Amino acid sequence: MKTEGLHPGAVEHYQNAAAYESRYQARSEDIEFYLRRCSAQKSVLEYGAGAGRLTLPLARAGKKVYAVDTSSPMLALLRARLRAEPATVRARVEVKKADMRTFSTRRRFDRVLAGFHTVNHLYSVSDIAAFLKRAFSHLKPGGRLEMDLPLPRIDLPGYDPIAQVQVTEMDGPDGPELLTLRWFGPQEIAMHLHYAGFRRIILRADYTQERISQETGVFTVSAQRPQEG
Repeated sequence: MKTEGLHPGAVEHYQNAAAYESRYQARSEDIEFYLRRCSAQKSVLEYGAGAGRLTLPLARAGKKVYAVDTSSPMLALLRARLRAEPATVRARVEVKKADMRTFSTRRRFDRVLAGFHTVNHLYSVSDIAAFLKRAFSHLKPGGRLEMDLPLPRIDLPGYDPIAQVQVTEMDGPDGPELLTLRWFGPQEIAMHLHYAGFRRIILRADYTQERISQETGVFTVSAQRPQEG
């Protein structure tokens, strides 16, 4: 989630949308992963959509995407990119500026996605609980929530072991900028999902089907809203 109104490190990294996209343009493993996870689905709610790095590939693949983010600069770039897409792709994407903790719609989706460490901008227990409650309610019965998170490295500079938050100063196009991430361990996130009502929780390493190990950089999470009745 590219949040506004929280820690400066949840905002600064996303103010220059063009620079952000340039920084991560070579990143593709996660896009391929989410395209596979949504291959048989028709409707997707994407939190932390940003400038459309994942939104556009999903729409081009025929998915209807409801793209949610709180960063005005990132969404402005997404809308500009959509204008350059064919009408058939544009018609599949709806863009909404909203907070992932409070956003609500009556629509229900086959998949809910929170890619590229989006949930690491949820800094408190109440934040993650609010988000998971919303994500659960927006899924169709049997639908799945898909996320990815960095495996915690608590020996890194800027890490606060009490808050489980790391503040990193990065070189930005206009000078230093902060990036603040809340670290979640695999079993911790599985616990939050369980208490939010999700079942069939699957944790895997680095966008593969391999089990998580100490060498894992990023772990993926897939959790199902149970079939009702």
